[in-house]
Amino acid sequence: MNNNNVLFQYIEDFFLYVPQVATGVKFEKIQLNCVNANNKYLLKVIDKELFSSEDEDILEYLKHAQANYCAYEMTKTANATLTKQGNISIDSENMKPNFGEKQDLLVHYSETADSYLDLLLAHLKENNIDNSKEVSTVFFSSIEDFEEYKYLANSYRTFIALKPYINKQERLFILPKIGDQLDNILTSPTLISLKDAIRGFVANSAVLSAISHLKLRYSDAITVSTFISPMQEKFNKDEMKEKKLAIEKDIKDYSCKLDEELKRLFAVENIPFENKTENKGFCF
Repeated sequence: MNNNNVLFQYIEDFFLYVPQVATGVKFEKIQLNCVNANNKYLLKVIDKELFSSEDEDILEYLKHAQANYCAYEMTKTANATLTKQGNISIDSENMKPNFGEKQDLLVHYSETADSYLDLLLAHLKENNIDNSKEVSTVFFSSIEDFEEYKYLANSYRTFIALKPYINKQERLFILPKIGDQLDNILTSPTLISLKDAIRGFVANSAVLSAISHLKLRYSDAITVSTFISPMQEKFNKDEMKEKKLAIEKDIKDYSCKLDEELKRLFAVENIPFENKTENKGFCF
C-alpha cells in the first residue's frame, strides 16, 4: 500500500476485483481513480487507519469497494462500452459509448461498491472495531435505534449519510425545548413515551430533509445510493411522492405526541411549557 491508500500494487491485483475491465487501461489512471474513490466515498465513512489494518476481512472488503468505486469513476468520466467479448473498454478510440450500456455499468459498479462498503461497516460493528465516523447522535446510539422508526436494511452507510440531518433536527428542534432535562429523558423509565416521540419526530424529519439532498431509494427500506440511473430516478421520483406524504403524516403524529409528552414533563417539573421556547409547540 502506498501513501495514498491505494490497495493495489500492480494492475493484475486490480483486475482480480474488477476482471471485466478490459486491459489497456494505464495503471497510473487506476491509481489516480483509486485515490478519487477514497476521497469521495470511503474516507467519508471510515477512518484512514483501516487501510493499514492487519484484519484480512477488512482489507478484502476495502479492496472490493475501492476497485469498484475506481471503476465507477473511470466509467463516469470516460468513454466506456462493452466489447464483443463482454469486457468493458475504457477510453476506447474505436468505439463510441452506448448510453444505455454506460448507465448499466455505472449502476453495476456503484451498487457493488456500496454493498461491499456496507459489509465492511457491518464487520467493524460486529467485531467492535473503532471507526470514529460512526459516532452516535444524541437520541440514537445505534442503527438499531433508528430502524425502529425508519428501516435502513441494516445499511450503516445510509445511517452515516443521514447523521448530519439527524444531528440538525436534534440540535435545532429538540435540545432547545428540553433544556436541562436531557439526561432525565435519556435514562428515566417513566419517560419512555417522550423519548419515543422525540426519536420518531427526529427520524422522520431527518429523512424528509435528506430526500432533497441525498440519492435516496425508498421501497421497503431507505438506502443511499452512489448512483441512480435516469430510469431508476424516474421510478424513484414517483415512489418518493407517496412516501413523502406518509413521512409528513408521521411527522405530524409524532409532533402532537411530543407536545403532549413535553407538557406532561414540564407540569411535573413545574416549568411552564410555553416559556421554554419561542415556538409554542410542535403540533401543527
